[in-house]
Amino acid sequence: AGTPFPHRTEQSHAMLIGTTGSGKTTLATTVALLFGAPPIEVKQRDLMRDTQEITKRMISPTGRQGRICLGDNVTGTFGGEEFASIVTMPEITGRPVHGRDEESRPNNLTYTVTTNNASISDDIAVRSWIIHLKRPDQYKADWSEKLVEYVNVHRMQIFADMIDMLENHEPYDCPV
Repeated sequence: AGTPFPHRTEQSHAMLIGTTGSGKTTLATTVALLFGAPPIEVKQRDLMRDTQEITKRMISPTGRQGRICLGDNVTGTFGGEEFASIVTMPEITGRPVHGRDEESRPNNLTYTVTTNNASISDDIAVRSWIIHLKRPDQYKADWSEKLVEYVNVHRMQIFADMIDMLENHEPYDCPV
């Protein structure tokens, strides 16, 4: 409240694009680690057609802790009404896996898709931050452990830096 959002960030979608080994999935899971819960992983076919299965995961006890919904390694053409519908709902409502009654949770998720070469619908493209990642020149076997350690040690400073960037954001002269 009170912090103005930069252009398009309130829609909470990210598209991570890069070659195999560029760190797309690692980036998404590390951002989830910032919030203290693993990402809610969904399959491409569920993102496109079966939102009930996704809803079950999102309102489960573990899913309620998540803040990142990850569609990993999406291929082909991506988009559609089902996906657009689930990401724009203010609340996610459905029947949990072993529940009898409907439950709901706020739709405070960041929807993240990783891909090597998918094409996305115009509707998804205008709602997303497209982030291209480059494969590192050198692979270091312990880089993932060091990254997790860094996030765990510096979590609050990372959040403070994010808040500072939002509060001091200078909007570009972008068409809306």
